[in-house]
Amino acid sequence: LARAAGGSTSPLAVVRQDEIVLVVPVTDGAAVTNCVAATIVPRLEDVRRRLADGGLDLAVAVSTAVSGLAHVPDAYREANTIRAAHGSAPGVFALSELSAFEYLTLRANPTASRLIAPAVHEFVAHDAHDGGPLIATLREYVACDLNARRAAENLHIHVNTAHYRLARIAERTGLDLRRVSHLIEILIAARLADAQLVASHNADRPN
Repeated sequence: LARAAGGSTSPLAVVRQDEIVLVVPVTDGAAVTNCVAATIVPRLEDVRRRLADGGLDLAVAVSTAVSGLAHVPDAYREANTIRAAHGSAPGVFALSELSAFEYLTLRANPTASRLIAPAVHEFVAHDAHDGGPLIATLREYVACDLNARRAAENLHIHVNTAHYRLARIAERTGLDLRRVSHLIEILIAARLADAQLVASHNADRPN
């Protein structure tokens, strides 16, 4: 792992309880953060996969690049946050692959949850119970810049089905999907519900 993450200068590697912590020196934090997904993550994933083939399945978390030793604890907390958000799932998880919105909704947040309308929470819970088809459609719709036809193609459903699902979301939440603030409220509710589910799962795991 250290060789995969390091460049010309060897990283500091420390075993901490059930963790291996790597501190990788870099010369340009912004540039490294931007290229992590293209360089470091694939190398780490290759090593992780080979270790998994040998019976050692790991979760590898990668923080953003920070400036100075004083901020190393911040980077450690970042890595812990994204690792915890994926529960016990193995893999390589890098913060650089997330948007700011995704990062801010990684963890359950009771205050944010209380700011969301009860009807939205109820809709998210019911849809999750049904397998999540409506939220999946909404997320793809947003990912496609509010283009229902493209979203339908990516989901392999008819465009009329996509429009029907979006109409159902509007009906059940009382929100207008043409308004960005309303879209964001539903997406936040769904992300927080996912985060709460992971947190509950982690709490139930034996230490």
